[in-house]
Amino acid sequence: MSLFSFKIVDTIAKNGSFAKAADALHMTPSAVSHAVNKLEHEFKLQLFVRNRHGASLTRDGERLLPYIRTILQYHELLHLEVAQIHGSITGSVRLGTFNSVTVSWLPRLLKTFRSQYPEIDISIHQGSYMDIAAWLENDEIDLAFVINHTAPKNVDVIPLHQDPLVCITPPDYTPPNPSYVTPKDISRMNLILQHDGYNAEILDFLAQHHIKVKASFHIETTAAMVALVSSGFGFGIVSKMDSFTPISDVHIYPIHPPAFRVVSLACVQHSFPAPATVTLRNMILDYTQQTNIQNIPERP
Repeated sequence: MSLFSFKIVDTIAKNGSFAKAADALHMTPSAVSHAVNKLEHEFKLQLFVRNRHGASLTRDGERLLPYIRTILQYHELLHLEVAQIHGSITGSVRLGTFNSVTVSWLPRLLKTFRSQYPEIDISIHQGSYMDIAAWLENDEIDLAFVINHTAPKNVDVIPLHQDPLVCITPPDYTPPNPSYVTPKDISRMNLILQHDGYNAEILDFLAQHHIKVKASFHIETTAAMVALVSSGFGFGIVSKMDSFTPISDVHIYPIHPPAFRVVSLACVQHSFPAPATVTLRNMILDYTQQTNIQNIPERP
């Protein structure tokens, strides 16, 4: 039994495949299989069910996996504590993010962080709101930016930024009030929506105002929405952060009364969080406060 055997089990569980785990660990599939067989023999338990689609944990494997991951985490913490004693913080952090945060905030934030902590490795995982929630729930990332109520219950959520929603319209559209649109105006529009997982804040807004939508287009990116709106195929609702897309062929109107999404920082709860994770978390909080991104008061 060895720590690296536990690392192999954890990697197989994350990837759902012996072959993918072998690639990730730079091993041969036979070496991975041998290590698992040896561990299963020592435990006198079967940890994985193997089939043509990959590998999945048995019920016994699912019971043992949290303990295996705890052992791996404590092993990493031991080495990180030694590094701190020697005056340096090392390690790795997995950060989940969605498109508008990746474009608007991350470049400067990461540049600042890496200049201060060059020995901490950050891996970026970008996806939909639903992707990020699943990664947090499965402990596949350590920190993440989330919106509204999309974070799972096993994380600590710190609200950072209240981001207004806006309406984008074709250039020939003029609302009844020329300076803004209302929920009543929006209820009469043919809306272009993004796929589920990318539009939780929009669905919240529509539900709050009892607006029923039969959308002809269900697209993935804000850029695609803008292109369709500019060609006269409908209207869109996006966050103000998302309106960085070139907008020369559309108009942007604020919504009255104002509607918002809340961008928060979600942190996986651990009894002993890794110093690298705590360092990035604190830096994000300091950075968003100093740059006035943080427009929601911190909790006491």
